[in-house]
Amino acid sequence: MFVGLVHPPAAGEKARGVLQFEHAGRVEVEFEVVAMGAPPPGGRAN
Repeated sequence: MFVGLVHPPAAGEKARGVLQFEHAGRVEVEFEVVAMGAPPPGGRAN
């Protein structure tokens, strides 16, 4: 779940976030926003 978004993510944008783990703490990450139904990065789908 994303909390505190100021605008909807758009395909092609990069979004930063923080994952909060019970034991590992906070981990900062960056996501590449892709359109719904787009193939995954690397072109391989399971």
